[in-house]
This record gives sequence, C-alpha cells and structure tokens, in this order.
Amino acid sequence: MPNLPANSAMPTTRGLNFFEEDPNLLHALRTYANARDVERATPHLREVGRCAGNELNELAMVADQHPPQLRSFDPQGNRIDEIVYHPAFVEMQKLGFARFGFAAMSHREGVLGWPGRVPHVIKYALSYVFVQSEFGLFCPISMTDSAAS
Repeated sequence: MPNLPANSAMPTTRGLNFFEEDPNLLHALRTYANARDVERATPHLREVGRCAGNELNELAMVADQHPPQLRSFDPQGNRIDEIVYHPAFVEMQKLGFARFGFAAMSHREGVLGWPGRVPHVIKYALSYVFVQSEFGLFCPISMTDSAAS
C-alpha cells in the first residue's frame, strides 16, 4: 500500500527520482536521439529527476501556499507595481534558470557542460522531468527561451 500523506487520497512522490521512475522516457530518447546524446544526457536527467522529487518538490509545496503578490505602492505612496515573490519561488527560479539553464539551452553553447547547444529532444526530456514537480515555473522559463530566439 502506498504511503499516503494525512488528509490525502494521493500517494506522496517526495523522495522519488522522477527520471528513474519513468522507464519509457529512456526508451523514447533512445528512439529519437542519437546514442552519444542519450549517454551524455543521462546523468543530467538523473539529477533533474532527483531534484524534482526532492528539492524542487519541497520548494513548490511552500511556494504554492504563498502566491506572488502585487505591490502597487511603496511606503511613500509612489506607484511601483512590483511583483513580490516568496523566497521559495525565487529558489525555484534559480534551479530552472541558473542551475539547469533551461532558458539558455537552445541559445548558448556549454549549458550543463554540453559541447555546443543542447539538442531539442534532450532539452525537452529534461524539461519533462522537471515540470512533473512544478509546472507553473516553466511558463516564465519558456517565455524567456522563446523571447531569446
């Protein structure tokens, strides 16, 4: 019987490696990507999967309880229209943009130590694993990626 959190009908996924739990993803990659790229990507897929089931999952649980807030005015009454993000969301942004470099994969060489730009099929496999824990963050990541094209 799965371990169910209190007051929940869904089993917890905390602590799972989302890449390792999906044997079909590796099969699909071996079908659509060349063997060298799959071999090079596998450690990164494992790391994204580990992060998604642990660190990212924990941050998402907190951030989901504290949505961004519009701060229209500063203490002096000046209009500023600033969006204030909870620190957990800021840490999630650091994971997606900086640590894994999702928005830069198609535009910069060397992201994740890749020789050249990360192939699209690999980028989308990495993204697929990441978003299983926190899909909302991928909207700004994708928009940044698209705007840079």
